[in-house]
Amino acid sequence: MSFLYARKPGINATAILPMTQKDALRVMKANRGIDFQLGVLGGPDLETVTRVYGEFAPYRKVNTLEELFHQMNYQEK
Repeated sequence: MSFLYARKPGINATAILPMTQKDALRVMKANRGIDFQLGVLGGPDLETVTRVYGEFAPYRKVNTLEELFHQMNYQEK
């Protein structure tokens, strides 16, 4: 399983959304000009990802792509 993550300086948590790697890469490609970092983390489950990628902690799991963008205070121009 893969997770799409979003993080931005000044935001207290990294938003993370479970999705396939293919879908995550599609989202990243479609949103290249945004003002925060998007990336893909891989691991069998969220608990493993949070242990392996501790530098991104704390994590805030979201349920939709819209919620992920909202966590980053993203305003579409």
